[in-house]
Amino acid sequence: MKILSFFVALILATSVSAQRLDYLTFRLLNGHEQSLNISSGAVLTFANDKLITQCDGQTVEIATADLNALFFSAEPTSINAVATAVVKAQFTGGALQVVAPAGTPIGVYNLDGRAVATLKKSTNGNERFSLPLSKGVYVVRIGQQTFKLLAQ
Repeated sequence: MKILSFFVALILATSVSAQRLDYLTFRLLNGHEQSLNISSGAVLTFANDKLITQCDGQTVEIATADLNALFFSAEPTSINAVATAVVKAQFTGGALQVVAPAGTPIGVYNLDGRAVATLKKSTNGNERFSLPLSKGVYVVRIGQQTFKLLAQ
């Protein structure tokens, strides 16, 4: 019986091998993921609040504030670059000028935290919203980013 158990254990041990984890996957707070093939090695460094990964001549920089998780996997979850949309906001000429992707929700709040306006981007790129705002400081939330702006 011991010999039979030994042979079963030997067969199982030879058929099970260690899984290769050839991909390093970055998961961002917005849910996007990017995987890099690191089978030939990778160098990870942190500088200026960014994670910098160099692998096979490719460099990926991700702000540490945007990083949710970092893990190794056998299969890539995504092989496309992480899309980082440009988001900007400023008050000019009595209007809120916003650069963001179409469909992005926009909230304008006074310093007490009360909502002054709730908007939604209808076009990609630059869009102006005329807002009847008194002079002062406002908090503008565009998607997941927040800005403190001065209306003059």
